[in-house]
Amino acid sequence: MLEIRAILKSQVKPKAKTARLAESLKRGETTIKELVEFFTTGSDVERGTCMEALEAVTRDDPQSVEAVLDFVIAQLGHRAPRVKWEASRVIANSARAFPKRMAAALPALLRNTRDEGTVVRWSAAFSLTEIALNSPETRKQLLPVLTRLARDEEGGVKKVYVQGLKKMEKQGAS
Repeated sequence: MLEIRAILKSQVKPKAKTARLAESLKRGETTIKELVEFFTTGSDVERGTCMEALEAVTRDDPQSVEAVLDFVIAQLGHRAPRVKWEASRVIANSARAFPKRMAAALPALLRNTRDEGTVVRWSAAFSLTEIALNSPETRKQLLPVLTRLARDEEGGVKKVYVQGLKKMEKQGAS
């Protein structure tokens, strides 16, 4: 926990804090359990950085979050937008590794599709399409919802839905 505090209290730029924290997790100097413990006492900015570091780790090792997946899913409803969008990205990165566990994230992700923040909506779109791509059972349920969301959105968020739907079509989902 001291390692996390030292990194987050350092005078480096935010991206450097995230990178240092992610590297500390990857090298095993900090555990994900310690990160979750720190998360409960940190500020919203620190929580966002913790979740972003976890997202960076799951890009290379999606299975690393298995023990804290329920915690990550719970953060989809956090009051801080950055925590919500980074939690969504962790879910997206983990969708292939844990397709059956992703159903628990669907209610919060679907709520986040109506968030006022574009990045929160983009991240929810990314997660929903990754879940649908990696879970044939869930795909059937999500396909009409994703199609409607693609029609209702615009810009980059719409593009995420459209690209995901195209990938699903190539997989034979429609």
